[in-house]
This record gives sequence, structure tokens and C-alpha cells, in this order.
Amino acid sequence: MGNQKKRLDKLSADLLPKERSIAILDAVRKDDIKTAIALQETTPTMSYSGPDGAVSHTIDAVENMSLRFDRAFYASALILQTAEEIGGKQAEELITRIEKDMYAKISGLDLFAERVGLSVDRLLAFSTALNGNFVQPFRRDLDNLSKEEMELAQQACSEMEFLWENRSGHSVFTVAE
Repeated sequence: MGNQKKRLDKLSADLLPKERSIAILDAVRKDDIKTAIALQETTPTMSYSGPDGAVSHTIDAVENMSLRFDRAFYASALILQTAEEIGGKQAEELITRIEKDMYAKISGLDLFAERVGLSVDRLLAFSTALNGNFVQPFRRDLDNLSKEEMELAQQACSEMEFLWENRSGHSVFTVAE
């Protein structure tokens, strides 16, 4: 085990903050928590007080984004499930509205991922909804969205940009202008 840690330390010693952040997020997505922790713990110290903020801020922002996404996604899924069980005109209207919102949020997520320069898998590396493939049924090709759907997706993207800009600190991944 000690030799493996030394090899990982040696291989990751020269990783730039962006590369190290991607390696950590990829390890998290693959459920290789030991590697993710090792990569984070071996982040070069930029001062006497702690690891490079560009790495730790990126990982913290992704974790925050994943948790917030999951909370919103599962809340909407619960409403859909309950409305389907109840039935009736009011429930059908609610289902239509919630599904429309979920499609917009997922499309907005795709737009945001492009703008920040991370794949959706990396952007939501800590997400259980993404891990369980619950999101896929709500994914749409951005090129096929109607004007109204694209406007809703852009609004959702703007909300995510606001969250990212206020949670990512010194991350090397910034929202493209």
C-alpha cells in the first residue's frame, strides 16, 4: 500500500490545479475515494496555511453544486411521483409544469457545463441522481429545443452561474464570458 501511495504522489506531483481537480473529480465519479482523498491531500501547499485554493475551491464548489442539484432534482421527482398517484386534472397540470421545469434545469445544466468548461459528469461528480442515471430521461439535445425551452434553459444556466460564481472562490474553472 505504501508503494502505491508513493507512486501516486510521484505521478501527481506536477499536476496543475486544473488537471488535479479533474483527476479528483474523475476518481469521485468512479467511486475511487482513496485516490480522490490521496490526490487532494497531496495538493501542493501554496502557502504555509494550506493546499492550493484553486483545487480545494473547485472540489468544494462541485460538491456544493452536486448536493444542491440532487436536492432540487429529488424534490421534483417526489412531486411527480405523488401527482401521478393522485391523478386528476390538477395533478396533470402539476406534472406538466414540473416536467417542463426539470427539462429546463437539465438543459440549463448542459449549457452551464459548457460555459464553465467541465463535463456534466465532472460538474456533478458527487451527485447520486446522476450516478443512478435518473437524469438521463430528462436530457434533450440542445439543438432541438424550442425558443421557449431554450429561454428556460438559459434562465436555469444563469441561476447555476450565480451559484458557481458565489461558491467557486479561486477555482480554475470560471464561467466563460
